[in-house]
Amino acid sequence: MNSNLKEDLSNNVVNYVRCDNEIAQYKEEISLIKEKMNAIIERRDRYEEGLIRIIEDNNLEKKDIVISDGKIKYTQSKTAAPVTKKHIEKCLTDFFKNKEDAEKLLENIYGNREVNVKTSIKRYNK
Repeated sequence: MNSNLKEDLSNNVVNYVRCDNEIAQYKEEISLIKEKMNAIIERRDRYEEGLIRIIEDNNLEKKDIVISDGKIKYTQSKTAAPVTKKHIEKCLTDFFKNKEDAEKLLENIYGNREVNVKTSIKRYNK
């Protein structure tokens, strides 16, 4: 190995490890912040449940609650359940009225998915 290659490799390793250590430090800080945030979210969710109960019990769904920096509004939203393999299989079976055809198509769909390969470096600690 020539000296330029050794130096280039050494510099890249040193800088990679330095950045990796910095990332680990930030991940730890983020983890602590997330713990604090989740505790606050749990408290807020309890208050939200109370507000919803009061609003629904008193038919106040159309009223806004004015606060110092805006307003609180009662809303409802709908979200679709995720599309899972089990859901697709059920829908295909219902559509084809034939479990074998549904399974063949599902196998074809899952078997022919594009595979992406990502090359990276992983660091393993002792």
